[in-house]
Amino acid sequence: MDEDYKEVSKVVEKLGGKFKIEEKRKEFKVLSRWREIAGGEMAYNTTPLFIVDDTLYVETQGSSWCQEVMFKKDEIAGKINHMLGSQRVKNIKFRITESR
Repeated sequence: MDEDYKEVSKVVEKLGGKFKIEEKRKEFKVLSRWREIAGGEMAYNTTPLFIVDDTLYVETQGSSWCQEVMFKKDEIAGKINHMLGSQRVKNIKFRITESR
């Protein structure tokens, strides 16, 4: 029984590394703190979607919020990178919506 557990454990560990599960878990945990990262009003009008490679994708409520996030891009990336403990986010891209 112990041997079966050890084998399953090895497979799960390998898959976790392959799919970067721990990295994705950390990203989710950080992005769930978006209100703290972006601030109240910005957080209400924007939504972090996901991080791919070195880019954070954000949905904004209209083009004015897109510009606002662009002005604070370095600050936002800095906060996220600090929380992740690495220089993960270097760029921010947007998807603009007009209604919520």
